[in-house]
Amino acid sequence: KDDRKAAIGFMKFLFWFQSLPQFTVALCQGSAMGSGIALLCACDMALSVSAARFTVSEVKLGFCPATLAPFLTRKVGTGNAKRLLCTAENISAEQGKQMGLLSDVVDDEADFSAYMASICEKITSCAPIAMGRAKRLVQNVSLQPLSLKLLEYTGGELADIRIGEEAITGMVAVQAREKPPWADPPIKPLY
Repeated sequence: KDDRKAAIGFMKFLFWFQSLPQFTVALCQGSAMGSGIALLCACDMALSVSAARFTVSEVKLGFCPATLAPFLTRKVGTGNAKRLLCTAENISAEQGKQMGLLSDVVDDEADFSAYMASICEKITSCAPIAMGRAKRLVQNVSLQPLSLKLLEYTGGELADIRIGEEAITGMVAVQAREKPPWADPPIKPLY
C-alpha cells in the first residue's frame, strides 16, 4: 500500500511539474536512469552533454517502470517507449535526441551557459501568461484526434486570450515599435 501511495505521489509531482506555466529546461550533466529520465520527460526541453547515457532498467530488476511510463511514452512515442522500457537498453545522448527524449546535445557542461543564454533571450520576448497558456494548450491537444470539438476548444482558447490585458499590451507595443513590458528586464540563466 505504501509503494502504491509513493508511486502515485511521484507521478502527481511529475504532472504538477510539467504543468507549471513557466518554460522548464533540464540540463543533464551526466547519465540518467529511471526516475531521472522521468524528470527529463516532465521538462519542456532537455539538454544533455554528449557523454551522458540513459537507461530504464526496472525490467532487469523484475518490475515495470510504471511511474515514468506515461511521461516517457508521451515524450518519445509508443515505439521508442516500448524499446526503452522493455529492453532496458542503455542509449547514448545522440540516440536520446533522435528519439525525442532530449531537445539537444552539447559537447560538455561548459556549453550549457551559452545555450541557456540563447533560450533565455527567446523566452524574454514571450508574454508569460501566453506562454503558460500555450503550454497548457499543447498538453490538452496532444494525442487528441482532430475533431470539431478540438477545433472549437482551440478556437475558444484563441478568442479568450486575444482579449486579455497581456495581448492588448503586446499589440500596443508592436504598433509603437517598442519592447513589451515583460521583455525588461531580460531573463538571465541561473546556470
